[in-house]
Amino acid sequence: MQSRRWLTFGALTVVLALPILTHSLSAAPPPWSDPQTWQQWGAHLPQAGEAVVIPAGKRVLLDVTPPPLASLEVDGTLSVADQPLSLTVGSVRVAGRVEFGTAQHPLTHHVDLVLGDVSNAADDAPDGRLMVLAGGTLELRGQERLPWTRLDATAQAGSSTLHLANPSDWQPGDHLVLAPSGFEPTEAEEVEVTSVSEDGRLMTLAGPLRFRHVGEVLSGIDERAEVGLLSHTLRVRGTDADAAVGKAGGLMVMQAGTLHASDTEFTALGRRGELGNYPVHFHLTGDAQGSFVQRSSVHHTFNRCITLHGTQHVRLAQNVTYDDIGHCFFLEDGNERQNLLEGNLAVLARPAAPGEAILDSDLQPSLYWISNPDNVLHGNVAAGAAHSGFWYNLLEHGSGPGASPTLWPRRTPLGGFYGNVSHSNTYNGLFVDNLKNPPGVLAPPNYEPSQRAVFSDLTAYKNRRRGVWLRGRDMDIVGAHLADNAIGATFAAADTTLQRSVVVGETANASGPPKPEEPHTPLRGFEFYDGPVTVKDVRFENFESDGTRQAGALGALRFSPFFTHPQSSAARLSFVHAQPVLLEARSLPRNEDQGADGYRNTVFLDQDGSVTGTAGASVTLNTPWFGGPGCTTPPEWGALVCPELFGSVFIANMDSTPHALGPITLTRTDGADLILRGNPRDGANTTFQANLRAGGPYRVTAAGPWPGHLRVSLHHLAVGQEVRLDLPGVRAGVQLTAGRDHPQPLALSADAASFEATPGDAAWSDGQTLHLKLVSTLQGHSTFSLLDLRIASP
Repeated sequence: MQSRRWLTFGALTVVLALPILTHSLSAAPPPWSDPQTWQQWGAHLPQAGEAVVIPAGKRVLLDVTPPPLASLEVDGTLSVADQPLSLTVGSVRVAGRVEFGTAQHPLTHHVDLVLGDVSNAADDAPDGRLMVLAGGTLELRGQERLPWTRLDATAQAGSSTLHLANPSDWQPGDHLVLAPSGFEPTEAEEVEVTSVSEDGRLMTLAGPLRFRHVGEVLSGIDERAEVGLLSHTLRVRGTDADAAVGKAGGLMVMQAGTLHASDTEFTALGRRGELGNYPVHFHLTGDAQGSFVQRSSVHHTFNRCITLHGTQHVRLAQNVTYDDIGHCFFLEDGNERQNLLEGNLAVLARPAAPGEAILDSDLQPSLYWISNPDNVLHGNVAAGAAHSGFWYNLLEHGSGPGASPTLWPRRTPLGGFYGNVSHSNTYNGLFVDNLKNPPGVLAPPNYEPSQRAVFSDLTAYKNRRRGVWLRGRDMDIVGAHLADNAIGATFAAADTTLQRSVVVGETANASGPPKPEEPHTPLRGFEFYDGPVTVKDVRFENFESDGTRQAGALGALRFSPFFTHPQSSAARLSFVHAQPVLLEARSLPRNEDQGADGYRNTVFLDQDGSVTGTAGASVTLNTPWFGGPGCTTPPEWGALVCPELFGSVFIANMDSTPHALGPITLTRTDGADLILRGNPRDGANTTFQANLRAGGPYRVTAAGPWPGHLRVSLHHLAVGQEVRLDLPGVRAGVQLTAGRDHPQPLALSADAASFEATPGDAAWSDGQTLHLKLVSTLQGHSTFSLLDLRIASP
């Protein structure tokens, strides 16, 4: 015999479990409404405010709407009759089996599970949690419905009808969410259906639409607004009182618990600003093979949508989310792997209020927050995030209880990303970047997978910043359709490509400039930055300047102090109603640039002549610094087309406590110069990069004194090409080392003649100026020369 004492809120109930009686599993469970059901284990018909236990081995069929309960623990089996009813309870613990419908018999009538305190007790109030404990199984099975589709015709503001792309089984009284079609996430709107055509494709609404929603494929880009079903026969919700203050309950699945949820509506759940209190939460579940949430809706929630924490092998498929606070689909801390997110529609993620953000990024949340790339995202839609639709924020080792030093999310291969759609987001469609590291982590927040990561068949449109931003290396965007973004794609990356894609500047879906506060911001399809990066086999359409702003298919990241690789490249491009290149004039630093050395060093290589008409030509910013023999100036490009390759010189202050060295000025023999500020945002300017031609000499002057340890290196020129630099002001003794691979000291040339005759790297001082000659040699996959200078004080 086993016994149990159960303390209720406001009342004391003792439930004695008598010896378990054998039941035939084929027999119908005894009904909740029959007092004899409870008497068999010494209990009574539950009354308002009581704590209720269904002991192990006992089965009960909920066939009535009981009075509000303080709590419910199911160690046996609770089934719910398919009839209109509701269950209101302060908290639920499932260690046995709870069936709100089954796969064979889903609930076809409206059933409500209401979670939260209804007693108005100030002390010991229930937490509103529905918890699935170890060994427990929760079945939530509503009637199967079409979860979402797209419009088949544009619905204008003021209209009260929707034409759907697919037949639906939606009904009068159903509530739908209609995704935005412009740049503003809050142009998503909820509508109620009043009548449905016989074929299920024409919806008549209870009121007029507030915004225009596109239902067309424009310039080859599918911009048809998505329409999702919010209403389901089975609903799990918070109480009205809890919802009024944003402090409601939620569903939590623990380790060795199982959840089967389909065609279920989750609404008014989660607790504002409280860690771990989410509408649907797999909490340190581990291997949750077999658990799923599918064809369900999660809407008007107060803290995320669906959270996976320390969980593997969950399937989230064809769900519809709308109007949550913070990141919506949330893979929490980098320990979540091999989960499948497929065919979900996520609409409108709102920022957390100040003081209620669990993560800083919840102030500008995403709809899909992915902290480990070893998950599959297929066929999902992100529409209307306060930051980015899909945000890969990859930690070094993960965090929290499941963190392991052997787990490297930033090095982990991509599980899969294909066929996803991201639009109407305030920042980016796809964002692979951490923005910043956690405290104490010094490694750069780059995604550098152990094998190439391919993000394929992405459609990204109407994002205020970019369709795609990637940080790291060895990534490919393949088969993308990018349109109506301020910028199509920018890669803060190396060995990364955009290929076999279509990039459209503007379609007929006109809804104002991406940045209303900056209407003159130029429209660009692909930005060169960092590198080497490549754009190839891409068609650019509709990049034409107008009276307000300029436009160009290819450009460069503005206002950046960081490196721009001179052998980033373009190949096999085509242009339809598109100016191929736009590089705004920015020859000298300006205060607002914050040291935009990267932009002023813009160079990329036209591999096959598809951009310039000359294979192997370099395209540069149109400044005197890059000008030279054979360069031409295409009208309106703001660029030069030059016949030769360019290389890069890096100058770095290597002192252990470096002082500010810049601005640094490089001056050519004809007087053309380039001013470099380095990166003023990071304190002392220690590193400077200049893209330049082979030859020289280039005079290098610094605002500060030369350091005791100066590093000068040459990169990216062809083997055997050289660059000469003159450093005035180096008057004392100098010791040179030919980089880390050649630690032996190099002697200064005795005079100018011997300096000229030296075939490799060399240096010569006339007592006033140090003359350097750097010659490119082959090392690995790049050409370079590196000199370390130890400069004695005068």
